[in-house]
Amino acid sequence: MSGREFRSRYNDSAEPPIPGFAALYHGHDEHFRTARTTAGGFTHALITTDPQLYGPIRPAQLWDAPWWATDADGPDVPAEPEPGPLGAEELRGWVLETDDAAVLTALHSAIERALDGGPRVVLVASDADTAVRWIAVSTLLLPQERALRVSFSAFADSGDAHVLAVPEAGEFPGAVVFDLAGELPEVEATGSARHWVPRFLVADPVDVIDAVELAHQFARGRGEQVAGEADRLAAGLIVLGEHVSPADCRPLVAWLQDAPAPSSTDVRGAVLSAVLAAEPPHAVLADLAENLGEHTGRVRIALLRNEIDEILHGDPESVVQQPFDGSSWGEEEADQARILLESAATAAPPERMDLLLRTAHRFDVPLRPNGFAEAADRFVHWWADHPRVEVSTERWPCRAELLDRLRELLSHRLAGPEADNVRRDVAADWWPLLLDTATDPGQPLDAAIAASAVAEGGPARGRIVRTFAEQLHEPSRELPEAVFTALFEDNRPEVAELRHLVSAMPATAVSESVAQRVFSAMGHAEVDADYLDVLRMLGHHIGDRGELRELWADDGRLRSWLIGYPRRGAEAGSLSEISGEVLGARAAEVLAVLREVTLSEALRVVTEAGQGLRRGLGRELPGLFGDERADDGQRDRAVALAFLIAWQDSTDAEVRAAIDQELERWVRGQDRSRHRRISRLLRGIEASYAAAWHEWLQKAGADDNAGSRGRGRWWRRKSR
Repeated sequence: MSGREFRSRYNDSAEPPIPGFAALYHGHDEHFRTARTTAGGFTHALITTDPQLYGPIRPAQLWDAPWWATDADGPDVPAEPEPGPLGAEELRGWVLETDDAAVLTALHSAIERALDGGPRVVLVASDADTAVRWIAVSTLLLPQERALRVSFSAFADSGDAHVLAVPEAGEFPGAVVFDLAGELPEVEATGSARHWVPRFLVADPVDVIDAVELAHQFARGRGEQVAGEADRLAAGLIVLGEHVSPADCRPLVAWLQDAPAPSSTDVRGAVLSAVLAAEPPHAVLADLAENLGEHTGRVRIALLRNEIDEILHGDPESVVQQPFDGSSWGEEEADQARILLESAATAAPPERMDLLLRTAHRFDVPLRPNGFAEAADRFVHWWADHPRVEVSTERWPCRAELLDRLRELLSHRLAGPEADNVRRDVAADWWPLLLDTATDPGQPLDAAIAASAVAEGGPARGRIVRTFAEQLHEPSRELPEAVFTALFEDNRPEVAELRHLVSAMPATAVSESVAQRVFSAMGHAEVDADYLDVLRMLGHHIGDRGELRELWADDGRLRSWLIGYPRRGAEAGSLSEISGEVLGARAAEVLAVLREVTLSEALRVVTEAGQGLRRGLGRELPGLFGDERADDGQRDRAVALAFLIAWQDSTDAEVRAAIDQELERWVRGQDRSRHRRISRLLRGIEASYAAAWHEWLQKAGADDNAGSRGRGRWWRRKSR
């Protein structure tokens, strides 16, 4: 073959290895040697360093080959030599005639273990032909690469072979002895024997041998020497066309996920088809669907069918798994998945629609409610009748469309005799789900949702107020009435909310009715910046509300001062004529101006303004102490100004105590260098201030747990 030949060697022996018997033996070191010795002692040996010269033939099959030489004139033997009468089909037929499948299973298992370092095998047979046949048929079920490494000696005197065949029983310590005339030894069958022996006896034996070789190639592709269960299963279904049982799916799934060379795309596809045809359990499909390259979509279609069947007819909660990436779908598979789901939705009972939609979401399949329109309407009606049923709308691929259908149905019912029941359901159950869809305060459903969100408070209240405020930018005279009615018909508004709504309205859209509703809602609310902003925006609607007008007027004077003081300083006038209520409410804005002037000037303004501003600054200044956005100079000035406010004899004791507490908190977090910086600022105004600061520091440091009583003593001592 292609000019390749075995090298032959001949030898005339005075007597054969076992007198009167022909012999066959095979071994290897740097060479592979197969030799036949006649009963007369003549030996013909084949020698090669290239195991591929044997082709698919196992050495024991050469026993009765016709080309063995009987004298030294024989030629070299070509590659893939003729095996003679021990072909695969003949050997399979012989085993069936002897009805000794158990011998084949046990012997193949024992030879496998001997090859891997286990005990050697001894065959006791009445003739060499029988012994060689058993060796041949056992090694046929080994891949050729391993079969060539099984050394044997049939009726030849060789003690170191894996398999030794002898005509009579004897002492063979540690060996597994097969006395073909007696009982079989106890040999546990290997996985290879359990798998291949039954197939060899019923299938085409040549195909089985090819399957054995392919399984071995799969193993070698993973860098392993011996084929595993999944390699054998994969090779069997590819070469023998076998079906896969559900029990075989799990090892084949692992094989597919790490398919060895030379498993091409076609091979993987064939194995996958066999696995899917076995209808494996859901957990097996879920594992397989994670990463199978170009075949992932096929697996997910199978998994999707499985889940749909469980949802419609079984236990759907048992199949909910992880989400999948939609990029794994091919265009055809994506359409197939969508059709499967929409068809299932058409047949699904309403109470299981949520699970079906969640499955669509997990598989990243976009659904069109129009693709199952009748079923979608049926589900929405059932859903509207069961507002407390637990569904996961955030995991629906067509969530927005189904919520629109729900809104349409609820709106229709609100206009009919079920209106009171719907309002109760909205307040109890529907409003959180529909909050993001409520944008029109003129719609009864949106108004009911808004009222429920306001009553709930927290973030939901803020969201709906902001949403409705955005609608007020339109110059409509009717819309503000609808907004205020929807939000605050049954709930008291916060002043900050009123400010937000009024500031969103064009001036021409504020009717007298809306303004008066705002004033009434403000009631006895605390006067703060938001309160004053509302008065400023609605000033021409105040009319004869005297108290509000005074606040509005004072706020106007203060705003004039805030504008004029940065340019004209003290010429802008004193704050003493402005009410403490307004000064306290606008303390943050006054502080913004005072941060730009000297500390002594700031102290002057504060002293003239009175208690209202001091109280407000007592709230605002501590926020600057640790403000990382402000520079160190501004933060130090804030500490110094706070101390000076508390130092004034005319400052209320309550304000003093609050500032003292904040200063103590600040001092504990600072080192002495910061304390000295404050001292320098105070000394720049008056030395007594710096002295008081040092005295206060000593007091704060001597008693870290000083309460209001201790602070009160210090301030009283200062005042004397």
